[in-house]
Amino acid sequence: MLAAIKMEVMTPAKEAPDEGCVAIDFHMPPICSPIVRPGRPAEVAHVASKQLSETIIRQDFDIIFHIQELITFETVASYYADGALFDTALLATVAAFLPL
Repeated sequence: MLAAIKMEVMTPAKEAPDEGCVAIDFHMPPICSPIVRPGRPAEVAHVASKQLSETIIRQDFDIIFHIQELITFETVASYYADGALFDTALLATVAAFLPL
């Protein structure tokens, strides 16, 4: 897994002043698994992206930064998908959020 994050400061929406915005794009190139075909994104990529977004929003990342003031764009790429796809994507995501 490879995870990269870009963050921008934003003004929270009036409907949800305590929530930031997390947009996760999950890539699975055809080289990662024989079930992934060229030309179409794998169905599991959409599911993993949605699960990652929901998990990150539910967790308390205020320890690291104030997520409600940020819009976060994350790209996660899987280069070997042979089990535990969500677990490894979540570990890569958390590692990308940690300060160096």
